[in-house]
Amino acid sequence: MKPYPCGVVGHPGMDAMKRLVTENDVAPEDVARIRVGTGSNVLAPGPLRIAHANTALEGKFCVPFQIAAIALRRKAGPREFSDDFVRSDDCQAMQRRVEAVIDPRIGELGKDRIVFDIEVETKSGRCFRGRSDWPYRGGPDNPLSREELRGKFDDCAAAYSEEERSAIISAIERIDGSGKVSDLAALARGPRGSAPITDAR
Repeated sequence: MKPYPCGVVGHPGMDAMKRLVTENDVAPEDVARIRVGTGSNVLAPGPLRIAHANTALEGKFCVPFQIAAIALRRKAGPREFSDDFVRSDDCQAMQRRVEAVIDPRIGELGKDRIVFDIEVETKSGRCFRGRSDWPYRGGPDNPLSREELRGKFDDCAAAYSEEERSAIISAIERIDGSGKVSDLAALARGPRGSAPITDAR
C-alpha cells in the first residue's frame, strides 16, 4: 500500500523531505533552496524524468514537484496531486527552488536501491541534511502502519463525514467475520448514492 499517489521511486524522497521540514520546523516561506541527489534509477533515464511539473500527471513523474509539495504542505495526497495545486503560484515558485541531480555515489549502491540525499537551505542561512530510509515506507519490508493506512483512507475519502468514514472502516473490519459486503457497499455509496472516494492509487 503506497503512502503517496504516484510511482514508488519518489516516495523515499518525499518521506525524507517531510522528516526534514517537520523535525526542524522549516516553514515554506523560509526555504531558499533545496538540493536533491539521487540515482539514475530515479531521475532520467529513470522514470522521474520531468524537470518541472505543470499538471498533476506530470507531478507523478517530477521530483521537484514532489519535494515542493512536501515543503509547502508537509503532505502529498490527492489534493496536492491536482492540476489546481500544481499550477498554483506557490507550487510553481517552490519547484524552481528545487535542484534535482544524479549523484554517482548513490548510483554505486546499485540499481535496486532507491536513495535520496536532501539538503534544505533556509533564507536565514541554516542548512539541514538528510537521507531517505531503506527499506522505503510502504514497501513489503516496511509496510504502512494501521494509523498510516487510516490517515490515507481519510485523505482519499474526505468527501465523507468523519462519522461516515468511521462506519466504513468498521464495516471493513467486520468483513471477515459477521460483516456483509452489501453493508460495506451501501456505506461506500454515501447518502446520495454517489461514490465520492478519491482515486487512492
